[in-house]
Amino acid sequence: METPDMDSGKKDLASLYPEIAAQWDPEKNGDLSPEQVLPGSGKRIYWICEAGHSWQTAVYHRTEGHGCPICSAREAALKRGMNDLLTVSPELAAQWHGTKNGALGPADVTSHSGRKVWWQCGKGHEWAASVNGRQKGRGCPYCAGNRILLGYNDLVSINAPFLSEWDYEKNGELRPEIFGRGSTRKVWWKCSEGHSWKAAVYSRTSGSGCPYCAGNIVEPGVNDIRSRVPEWLSEWDFERNDTDPGETAVTSAKKVWWKCVKGHAYLSSPSCRIRGHGCVYCAGKEILPGFNDFASGYPELLEEWDYRKNRVDPSEITRFTHSRVWWIDAKGHEWMASVANRAAGNGCPYCAGRKVLGGFNDLAGCYPEIALEWDDEKNGNLRPAEVTSSSNRLVWWRCGAGHSWRASVAGRTGGNGCPYCGNRKVWSGFNDLLSCMPETAREWDAQKNGGLKPDEVTFRTGRLVWWKCGEGHSYRMSVYSRWKGKGCPYCGGTKVLSGFNDLRTVTPWIAEEWDDGRNGDLKPEDVFPYTNRKVWWKCENGHHWKSTVNSRQKGSGCPYCHGILPRTPHFIS
Repeated sequence: METPDMDSGKKDLASLYPEIAAQWDPEKNGDLSPEQVLPGSGKRIYWICEAGHSWQTAVYHRTEGHGCPICSAREAALKRGMNDLLTVSPELAAQWHGTKNGALGPADVTSHSGRKVWWQCGKGHEWAASVNGRQKGRGCPYCAGNRILLGYNDLVSINAPFLSEWDYEKNGELRPEIFGRGSTRKVWWKCSEGHSWKAAVYSRTSGSGCPYCAGNIVEPGVNDIRSRVPEWLSEWDFERNDTDPGETAVTSAKKVWWKCVKGHAYLSSPSCRIRGHGCVYCAGKEILPGFNDFASGYPELLEEWDYRKNRVDPSEITRFTHSRVWWIDAKGHEWMASVANRAAGNGCPYCAGRKVLGGFNDLAGCYPEIALEWDDEKNGNLRPAEVTSSSNRLVWWRCGAGHSWRASVAGRTGGNGCPYCGNRKVWSGFNDLLSCMPETAREWDAQKNGGLKPDEVTFRTGRLVWWKCGEGHSYRMSVYSRWKGKGCPYCGGTKVLSGFNDLRTVTPWIAEEWDDGRNGDLKPEDVFPYTNRKVWWKCENGHHWKSTVNSRQKGSGCPYCHGILPRTPHFIS
């Protein structure tokens, strides 16, 4: 040992000069290791370089920059412009330290020299390393985290997430500022629950945490099963387990015996239980004959189990497994499906129309007359024999009239034909309004219909559009109604148009007796002159009476003036 109070893991050669320690000859140095000597030691040590050369020199001689004497002697073979570092590896030469190497430049050493020189990375970090070591991929030791640079890569500077768990009391003078994330030094930690433990720094950066919280160490009353999850005690198999639940951590990965409420005994780790996993038989993860096997659960499906093709018996597989097996129905149809799929109620995919079976459920075999309208050109390589007759797949069709359209196979077999021949879609020149009813199309109200044109709707569509008759009346009506013979509702007398067919316009002398007071908001221009609607009237003598507008057109007048009704009340004695 170099010195009895040497701080291993902090000031030793391996910690401060790992690239030099890598050349330590363990065979010739015996039990002595780089962790047991100081960088400034005068002890002569055996070394072995990357080229396999062995030599002996003092430790301080190495840390002062001296390398393999044999490799250094070969510098005499330097040929500038051919094998120098600047020529061979300009990217490494770019990191050559401009001041610390003195007059020595990257063109003055061979590209694989064992000579130790100074470098400076893009972040400004300075370090000494052999040229040969750089060629082997060794870069900045600070950027790589192999050396500590206070304020750059120490635990405090990188704001390590576990820094809050550093146990300052037990670590004494050791501070997180002197350690990097890859340090192998073991230090003390204390979690938020107050647990104290010792672990290497690198293990914390690798993700390890408190062994008590993780269940790797049991602390009775804190992380044991008996304390944390007492509800598990009823399922703990005390007969089979040689440990007590109070001696087992809730997060332990070790498998123990359990017995569920149904009496099933099974092996599972507490860590699995804490994640919500329970009895493996109740969950269908393992087979228990007579309880969760397929044969006992679905005996009615055993007739369709293909014993010839399946290498497993239905009693050897769980009811809800997603393993695919072979089935064969009474019609001889064979298919593969998971056991869970059958348990969910799914049967033969051919009988259900989910898969094609030629001559049984294909379009060509079941509906040859519909298959004749299959559009071979637009459907590419797809053929009528390759789709089921109940498929919802959209394909192209062509009717006898040459119309091409896209529709599902199920739609066709369900009775739907050509949408153009059936007037469900417009085919200009075939079933549009302009082509089929040109006289009616002349009354199309282009202004109110916006961009819609009469050649863009079928002549029998139920769509409501605007029309304008020869009298200039504008009205809204379906195209179908026009096809059925209906025209302008104002000219036809089915709607009132003030100033054209209303009572005041047609027979103004009758409208003069309109009783404005008793008819409310209803006006003479709101009703037809021949309507049977009863309204109130008022003659020039001030008599009020109610009668239909049509009766007035037929000549009836005031019933009081004509003696039909008494003018004043009287009594018979």
